[in-house]
Formats: sequence, structure tokens, C-alpha cells
Amino acid sequence: MDSPPFVTRASPLGGVGNFASRFLAAGELVLLDADFIPLPAPASPDVYESLGMSSAAAEKDRAAPHSAESLASYLSAFAGLPAASRERWLSLSAGPVPAPLSAKIAAVVAADPAAPPRAAAALGAACCNAFAPSALYLSGLSRFNHSCEPCCIYLHEGTGDAPGPISVRALRDVEEGEELTVSYLGLRLYAPRSLRREALRESKFFECGCGRCGKGGGEEELKVPCPSCHPRERRLEPEVEYEETEVEYVRVSEPPSADGVAASCPKSGEAIHATCQPLVVARAVCRQVFSHLACPPPSEEEAAADDEELLALASAVCGPRHSATCLMSLAALDRNLQRVNRSLALGEAPDELDLAEGIDSLGRLGC
Repeated sequence: MDSPPFVTRASPLGGVGNFASRFLAAGELVLLDADFIPLPAPASPDVYESLGMSSAAAEKDRAAPHSAESLASYLSAFAGLPAASRERWLSLSAGPVPAPLSAKIAAVVAADPAAPPRAAAALGAACCNAFAPSALYLSGLSRFNHSCEPCCIYLHEGTGDAPGPISVRALRDVEEGEELTVSYLGLRLYAPRSLRREALRESKFFECGCGRCGKGGGEEELKVPCPSCHPRERRLEPEVEYEETEVEYVRVSEPPSADGVAASCPKSGEAIHATCQPLVVARAVCRQVFSHLACPPPSEEEAAADDEELLALASAVCGPRHSATCLMSLAALDRNLQRVNRSLALGEAPDELDLAEGIDSLGRLGC
């Protein structure tokens, strides 16, 4: 494409960002970034021995957003680049890295006697700017700030799991001068505010201040059958779970008010406290779903089985309109579509069960 339809300047969201230099229509191509440095998948288990970590500590670290094994792989990639490419890598913006991660980076660099100069800065930049599949993009993609109400979406144009070009397109009409934002959260964009912000703090080291995160009051993402109208300890009655009867819903506020009130009954006006058992259980299930999406099992079979189990649990505890249920329905739909696409790419007929499960997921989502 010709020169991109945006300019880069200081952003109210922090640092710098990209702003539309003219009107952009929904669906319009904003950027195609094919200038990237691949980052290898974590494959350096010896780093844990070098750091003196026990097997239990290593296992826990592997589940972290930036594991020592990932950092060692980034270091290997950086060390293998020519000087000019290293400079381009180091030119990527990196905000303040939290002290625990900074200490881990320093330890990984110190454990490698062949680490090149400025390796610690390079690892910090990789943590802030890597896109999945793991790669650093150098022609503008890293300048798109995050919003939980993004006006753009980025799409992988490559094939399979290997890094490839990424395109950015407008999700809606965008006015000249408006900041062009994307989401860094994937499916977790549809999670409650507290979990979205927690994920961004842990993975990208900033506190999201977008308009959606700034809204107070009950959240649509935390919509559950009213505990007063539909009493339960843990699981909903089937007719409530599947909306086979009239269901009264409440939108839960997190955090609750100063006196602990998280919602009020739509019929009686009775205060519903955050400590009531149905809300406590729903909160625990929501966090379990979020953790699963952030770090799914490595094998597709395990992940699919966990998806099915968590979808059933979220539906039974939180109801069909809570974000936990919707997120697991989206994850199931995404998995089905990947299998269908794989079959079509091979010239095979899609499995009828995959199609049926995809239609079921769409039905759960109200599509």
C-alpha cells in the first residue's frame, strides 16, 4: 500500500500512538507490516538449572506471562542477529519493566556468558512488543496502543503457526485525528474490567485507562441470574441456566461499593453483597476461565477437553450471559472453525460434529 493513513505522535493513553490522518471507512486497510523478527518458542529448559531453580519453581515460572525460558529464547534470537537488526530491535519502545521481571531478565542475561551488549534492554523491548505468533514487528505495528474499545483489529496474514505479515484494518468508521487502537487481549477482551486490567499489568506493564475501563457501576460482562430471585449455593437450576423460564438478571459491580454492595435485586431493590455465595463462586469460575485462556494446555486434545469442561461449569454457575460462559463459547467456536478451515485447506469435507458444535456455540452466543 502507499504511505500509511496515519501519523505517529504523543498519545493521551501514554507514550506515542498512531492517529488517523484522514477519514477511514470500516474494513479499510490501515497497515500491512511484513517487516518482522521471528522470536523462537521457549526451548531453553537448561536456563532453570543455570538460575538454580527447583523443578517446582520452574513449573510455576513457565505459566508466567514472561517465563525465564521465553527470555532465554529471546536472548538467543537477539544474539544471532547482525548489528543493524539488533539496533532496530532496540529502537522499539519499552515502558518501565516491573522490578521482579527486571530482576529475572538480569539473571537470565548474567547466566549466559555469550550475551551481547544491551541484552537486558532487548529482552525488555521484546516483552513489551511481541505479538503472537511470537515476533517483533518493526514497521509501525508496535505503535498501535491498546484499548478495550478498539477501533482497529490486527489480523495474521501468514499460514499455520509461523509468524508472518500482520494487517491492521478499521473495525468501524474512524474520523481524522482519532487515535487508532487495537486490543492486546485476544478473546480476553470480553472479560470483566478487573481481569482485563490485571492481564495488561502482567503482560504489558500498564494500567488501562480507556473509556470502557473508566466506566463505573455494574458490568454487562458480570451479568448473572439474581441471587435473590433465583437462590442457589453453587449451580443454577437447569430451567434458569437454559432460560426456559423468566430469568431476572443483575449486573455485578467490581469492586463493590464501600459498604460491600455489588448489585441490587431488580424486583425488591434488596442489596446483594459481594460476599454472597453465588457471587463468590461465579467470581472463582470467572478467574479459572481467564487463567485457562491465558495459558491453555499445550496439546489440542487437552485444551479441547478443558474447554468443554469449563464451558459446562461456567454455564451452570454463572448463567448464559456472563462473560465466563461467553468466553468459553467463543473459545469453542474458534477451535471448531480452526478444524473446519484445516479440513477445507486440505480439500476434505469438514467433520459434521465440528459443524454441529460450531452451530451450538453460535446459538449460545445468541447469533
